[in-house]
Order: sequence, then structure tokens, then C-alpha cells
Amino acid sequence: MLANKMKAKLAAGQPVFGVSVMIPSPQIVEMVGRLGFDWVLIDFEHGAISPETLQAMVMAAEASGITPIARPASHSEQEITKLLDAGVLGVQVPHVSTA
Repeated sequence: MLANKMKAKLAAGQPVFGVSVMIPSPQIVEMVGRLGFDWVLIDFEHGAISPETLQAMVMAAEASGITPIARPASHSEQEITKLLDAGVLGVQVPHVSTA
């Protein structure tokens, strides 16, 4: 399994920086990684990203050494599981109003 560099930096008390991407583009994810960011948020809620594009974006994040995180379209278990199965290392769950 790929190491979660973002999580390791947070555990060490270091700040982490990232970018939210709503455009279905592995090339943008690669650029974000090469610019020195720690994570990329792949936004399924507001973007036009397909499951096929997600795979390429996750691979670009891994190749660039950044942590891929995804924001599902809803907070359903099915939506979240699909993203985790695709290889993202974290999720930003939308529409949560209680613990």
C-alpha cells in the first residue's frame, strides 16, 4: 500500500498544503504534485469527474508523490466505498451536520 505522506506530516505536527480539483484532468493533478503540494482533493460533488478519470487522477497523484483525497457526491456508504476502492487515501464527506 502507498504511504500516506500527508498523514505522516500531520502526525509530526507539520502543516500540509493542497489544492481542490474539479476539472477531470490527470495532468492538473501531476502539476499540483510537481509544484510541491502535499495533497489533492478530487471533487466529485461539484466537478464533472467520471470514475474512469478518477483512476487516472489517482495514478497521477501517486506518481507525483501527493496524497489523493476525494469528495464524494453524497455521504452514502456506496459513494465513499467506490472512491476508496479507486485508491484515494482519504475522503472529505459532504453534507454532514452531526457527529
